[in-house]
Amino acid sequence: MGLLVAMVLLGLTCDESCEDPPTDWRHSPHAWQWAVQFGVAMVGTVAVVSAFVAAWRANYRLASALMVLAAVSFGAWAAFLAPLGSGLGI
Repeated sequence: MGLLVAMVLLGLTCDESCEDPPTDWRHSPHAWQWAVQFGVAMVGTVAVVSAFVAAWRANYRLASALMVLAAVSFGAWAAFLAPLGSGLGI
């Protein structure tokens, strides 16, 4: 679900809220942060899928480590996007 939201945000960037000149990255369609937020969500998604495969193969230590990586990735992604939520009144 997080990857889907990240893809939508990557595609939409700032649409109607773009400013010239931009006051922060949320108002610039060319800001590097749009691509980074997608990359962080992708890392979390790959970690979750890999953790399920590792658990299925009974490699529980690897599965646990990958789930920790996934939790950290999605936590970082949520913290990274927190300014968007405050800007939208969420």
